[in-house]
Amino acid sequence: FGFSMGCGSSVQVPFEQQIHFTLVKTFKEGHKDQVNSIAVGGGTNGELFATTSFDKSVHLWSATVGDQVNDLKGHTDSVDCCVFSPDGRYLATGSRDKTSILWDTQSGLLVGIMEGHTARVLWIAYASTGKLIASASEDKTIRLYNGLTATFILPFVGHKQGVKQCVFSPKGDRLLSCSRDMTMRLWNTITGACLVEFRGHTGIVNSCAFSHDGSKVISGSLDKTARVWNAESGAHMMTLKGHDQWIDWAFFSPDSKRAVTIAEDYSVRVWDPDNGREIGRLEGHDSYVEGFGFMEDGKHFITSAQDKSMRAWHLGTCKQVGMFKFKTQIVAMKMKMEGGFIVCGDSEGTVYTLSAALPTLSSIEVAQELKERERIAADMLSQLQG
Repeated sequence: FGFSMGCGSSVQVPFEQQIHFTLVKTFKEGHKDQVNSIAVGGGTNGELFATTSFDKSVHLWSATVGDQVNDLKGHTDSVDCCVFSPDGRYLATGSRDKTSILWDTQSGLLVGIMEGHTARVLWIAYASTGKLIASASEDKTIRLYNGLTATFILPFVGHKQGVKQCVFSPKGDRLLSCSRDMTMRLWNTITGACLVEFRGHTGIVNSCAFSHDGSKVISGSLDKTARVWNAESGAHMMTLKGHDQWIDWAFFSPDSKRAVTIAEDYSVRVWDPDNGREIGRLEGHDSYVEGFGFMEDGKHFITSAQDKSMRAWHLGTCKQVGMFKFKTQIVAMKMKMEGGFIVCGDSEGTVYTLSAALPTLSSIEVAQELKERERIAADMLSQLQG
C-alpha cells in the first residue's frame, strides 16, 4: 500500500504509521528469578501463555483473565525453553536437568517426562502437525518424541558438539539443526538419517530457520555472517556479511522475501536473501536484543532488548515507528502475530503483557498520505532521472 522507495528499493515509499504499545498487566508474583523463555498461543482458543525461569518453575497464565492459571512443577533445575503444540493443548518444556516434560494445558497435569539426554536441553520444537517433538541438547544429539504421549521415537546422532537449535520443516517431514561444531544438518524425521550437512561457517552456528515454503534455510554464526542455503541439495546460495559481532539469530520474513539477522553489535539488519544485499539496518538499541516478532501484516517487526526498551520497525523503510520503555532489564519476549499480543520477562522474574497496535487511518488521512507519497515519489524519480 503506497509507493515504495525506501530501505534500498528503487520506488517504494510505504506508509510509516506509528505502532502504539500499551502495557496491559504486570505480574510480579510468580517467578523468583530471571525469566528464561516464553511461549504464547496455548489453550483451546490461544488464550494461554507460558513462562519458564532459572528458579526451576513453569507458569501458565491466562491472557484473557490476566492471572496465573497453573504452576507446573516437575523440573529439578533451570527451565530454559518451552513451546506449545500447534493446537495449544500441550506445552513442552526443556531443562538443565537433562529432561523435557510434556504438560496438558487444560488440566496442568504432567503427560510424560522425555528422558534420554545426558546434558542440558538447549532447545525444544513442535512439528506443525503436532505429532512430533524434538529436543536439542548439549550432549551433541537431538531426540524425537511423540507429540501427544511424550514417548521416545528415535535419536538424531552426528553432530560433533552441542546442538544449539532445531526446527521442523513446514510439512514436518524434515528437521534442521545447528551446532557448536560449525555445521547445520538436515534430518529425515521418519528414519533419523542425515540428509544434508551444511558446511562453510568458521564459528559456532547459533541459529537456523526454514523459509516459509521449506525450499531454503538460513544460518547465523559466531563468524559474524549469515548464510542462505538450498534446503534440498545443501548448496550454499548466499553469504550475508556486514555485522561487527557474532550473529545470535537469523530468519526469514513471513513471505521469505527478506532475511533478518540480529547480532551482538546491538543491530538488526534486513537483507535480500536472493542477492545478499543489505537492505537496511534497524539501529537504536544500545544493548543485546533478546526478543523479536513480526506483526500480523508481516511489514512491522518488534524487538526487545536489555536496554529496557521495546521498539517497532517498518521493514519497508527500516525506520523505527514506535517504542516502549521498561524500568527493568528485559531478557525474554514472545509475540503472537494475530492481535499484536506480547509477553515479556525481566531479569528479576517479573512478567509483562502488552499490546501493539497499528492505528487505523481515516479515508481523508489515506488520501492525504497518498498525495504526499506521490509528491515524494515524483521528487525521488526526478532526482534519479536528473
